[in-house]
Amino acid sequence: MVILLNHRFTSRVLSRRPGAVLGVISFPIYLVHTLVILGVSSWIFTVLGRAGLEPVLTLMLTLVVTLGGTALACLPLVWIERTWIPYLNPLMRRLIPSKAVAGPGNAKPMAASGAIE
Repeated sequence: MVILLNHRFTSRVLSRRPGAVLGVISFPIYLVHTLVILGVSSWIFTVLGRAGLEPVLTLMLTLVVTLGGTALACLPLVWIERTWIPYLNPLMRRLIPSKAVAGPGNAKPMAASGAIE
């Protein structure tokens, strides 16, 4: 990711609309892709294989089902994220004020390893 963002062309592309779309769908895809592959895609592959279709056609149809199923399964998660996060962020800011996160006396928070600087 660091290499992609430090390269001029990819940095420009990812800073525009395609990058924004990838940012919106990347986590929902991460959440659903395994379920789709192990669920509906495996079932389609098995059914088409038993039906006697050519192996290449079976793979192509399974790929289409996998991509379509992943896209459809992502839509509700994208909608939930877009509607839920605007309400969740202000609530969390009220419940966890920034001074509480910084520690006593506005000291710098300790590193995750627990080392003291």
